[in-house]
Amino acid sequence: MTFDNQIISVIVPIRNEELIIEKFLLSMQEQLIPSKMSLEVILVDGMSNDKTINNIKKFISENPSFKIEIFKNNQIYTPFAMNIGLKESRGRYICIFGCHTIYPKDYIQNCFNELNKMDADCAGGWHINEISNNSFGGKIVASIQTHKFGVGNSYKTNYNDGWVDTVAYSMYDKKIFDKVGLFNTKLIRGQDYEMNKRIIKNGGKIWFSSKIKSHYHGKQNFIQFLKKQLYEEGPFNVYMWNEAPYALGYRHGITLFFSLGFIIGIILISFFNFTILNGIYLSIMLLYTLLALASGIQKGFEYRNLILAIILPICFFLFHFVHGIGMLRGVFNLILRRGYK
Repeated sequence: MTFDNQIISVIVPIRNEELIIEKFLLSMQEQLIPSKMSLEVILVDGMSNDKTINNIKKFISENPSFKIEIFKNNQIYTPFAMNIGLKESRGRYICIFGCHTIYPKDYIQNCFNELNKMDADCAGGWHINEISNNSFGGKIVASIQTHKFGVGNSYKTNYNDGWVDTVAYSMYDKKIFDKVGLFNTKLIRGQDYEMNKRIIKNGGKIWFSSKIKSHYHGKQNFIQFLKKQLYEEGPFNVYMWNEAPYALGYRHGITLFFSLGFIIGIILISFFNFTILNGIYLSIMLLYTLLALASGIQKGFEYRNLILAIILPICFFLFHFVHGIGMLRGVFNLILRRGYK
């Protein structure tokens, strides 16, 4: 792919973003850009049926000097948008952003500086979950996603500079895509994680810097969060591994074995008298319960909320169990050849 060393390209997959697209574009317009560099924003629209495109065109007409281009994504899904953006981009430095995330004014500048300082192929940093309206559901979701007991060694729980296997909303050197290829269009979820693992597999380097910080307002409803694990996150972890075994990570797969183990264990202690196995099962569940309690208390103190400390252990369990069942759905879909649903 060709590129201009003096251009930074921001690629943004969008669909029905009428409520937030103007705020996002304003945040891009306010970005501090390194000296002698210019910025272009490439919006790839997945067939929006609201006022998204009209709002973008209005913004362009009011800000004619700010470089914004719109491209159509007839396939709707994110990886197609990313690939369209890569092909249409002119810059050597590629940022792939989401418009629901808030980027401080120095975000792109910090990505650029860290990428070049460390001679990395990709650079990113903290992705901080924000809680809208101080909601209780938001605190539950944020607590799960920012604790190692909840999500393992995810980038969301990493606070130290260093080489990592993935980061979100990062900057890439466009050269790396000539080496590893484009995003996998079979993966409508997890395509960025698979790409980063592919970069590592091919000898590339991904840098995490604590100077780079973005803020995300995610799902505030715990029930909706669980549905996402059952129907999206869980199954697509399985599909990703089917497409790219090198992307396998224990922090994702462990929930599958946890859910299976929990169900099998309940059956064993209910209908069979295997003293040793029953003892092992109960010991494991006791250890899990103690870890969940300790993690819940820790987050409860952090938010100064006693009710949160009491309810979080149950929520940790529900998250792990439902995510594992979601993965089991993915396994059955593959066995039954139902496709990536």
